[in-house]
Amino acid sequence: MKTKGYHVKDYQQPVKRYVQTMELKDDLELIAEYRRRHSREESWKEIRDGISEVGILDMQIFILAPVW
Repeated sequence: MKTKGYHVKDYQQPVKRYVQTMELKDDLELIAEYRRRHSREESWKEIRDGISEVGILDMQIFILAPVW
């Protein structure tokens, strides 16, 4: 079975990738609220524009589930 992997954008130039991690409280309601506020639909356009203005081409947020 063939599956699709992560699509890597081609910027036609070398780019850097920065990664930041943080620990969220293990609270499903708070994590849901965090996800909502950082969604494209809910995030402020001014914030997205500012991110672009400083040269950030692509940004992703990953949430790691706790391992018990």
